[in-house]
Amino acid sequence: MQAYRTARPIRLFARHLAIGASQPAPRPSAVGSYRCYSEIQTAIASNKSDQPHSTLNDFLAQKRAVWPEKMVAGPATFHAKSTVKGRSGIRDIKIRNHRIISDSGDTFAGYDLGPMSAEILLAGLSSCVAHVYLISAASMDVPLTSLEVEAHGSVDLRGGQIGYDEFKPGVDELSYDVYVSSPAPKEKIEELHEHVERICPVLNTFLRPNKVESRLYFSSSKTEVDV
Repeated sequence: MQAYRTARPIRLFARHLAIGASQPAPRPSAVGSYRCYSEIQTAIASNKSDQPHSTLNDFLAQKRAVWPEKMVAGPATFHAKSTVKGRSGIRDIKIRNHRIISDSGDTFAGYDLGPMSAEILLAGLSSCVAHVYLISAASMDVPLTSLEVEAHGSVDLRGGQIGYDEFKPGVDELSYDVYVSSPAPKEKIEELHEHVERICPVLNTFLRPNKVESRLYFSSSKTEVDV
């Protein structure tokens, strides 16, 4: 078995998101690191009585069998809704039938009841890269023993604040590491990695210019209080 580590910084991320070539040091920042373990699929399958020794490659075989049928011609639309809850200020995020609680730590006067938005962003990147690795490995018939993707980034809290015009708001210094264990030749893994970077939707959302539209819906409410 051969284990390969691909540690390739996303240099285009820094070019798109870090405006300005020079960055003063030191910079107070919030740094997040999120991992996506594809072995979770193995653990789920291993709990089934009819698949006591299921492996990641068994999952890839399953993926290979159904993926061509699941591909949809044309764009797929996704939605996420965040609702602020009560005194805590936590964000209750609803995605289809799933819920995520987002909060912040003491830095933003939160209660640390869930990951921060920037951390969820990193989680989305690591998860998407890992998922596209699975899809690509299945279609390219590349065996995988284990797969781990770790994403990193930093946020300068001065960005956008009055008096700190030299600092821009956003997630900077974005990078991700891929840890692959596979009996396949190194050249095959490198080919797989290049393919993943070419088609990964979340990764390429950051790498190419994108437009974000916003709409504001305002309602005025008045409460009468008897004195």
